[in-house]
Amino acid sequence: MDRDPSTLRVVPSGTLPTEGKLEHLRRLGITEVLCQLPSGPADEVLPILDDHAQHIQSFG
Repeated sequence: MDRDPSTLRVVPSGTLPTEGKLEHLRRLGITEVLCQLPSGPADEVLPILDDHAQHIQSFG
């Protein structure tokens, strides 16, 4: 049962999106990640989303 490696899709999950980590994943050919985000009230979670957004916008 052989598979063509070019048809595989790798999506890392639970990623803490730092600039260095996303650049590393990009060099590996990764085009999508699922970022780690805690549950909690909006006033705690939204600043984390804002921080993630600054790194994610340059990823795709």
